[in-house]
Amino acid sequence: MNANPPGARLEKVLEATGHELRLSAEPRPGGVDEGQIARHLAMTPAERLASFTAAYRNVRQLVQAVRPPV
Repeated sequence: MNANPPGARLEKVLEATGHELRLSAEPRPGGVDEGQIARHLAMTPAERLASFTAAYRNVRQLVQAVRPPV
């Protein structure tokens, strides 16, 4: 017997042993924080700009802290 039988044959083999072949596809969790997206969408444009400005400032400070002196 083939180690990788076609689906129809596998289904018959499983049926003969009292089993049923089931195939399902489950959604995987996304790679994004949907809660964060929702919170940002709920912000006013001014709040979004302030949030972006603060995040940008924080990243600049982090880069300066880890960048070796020239």
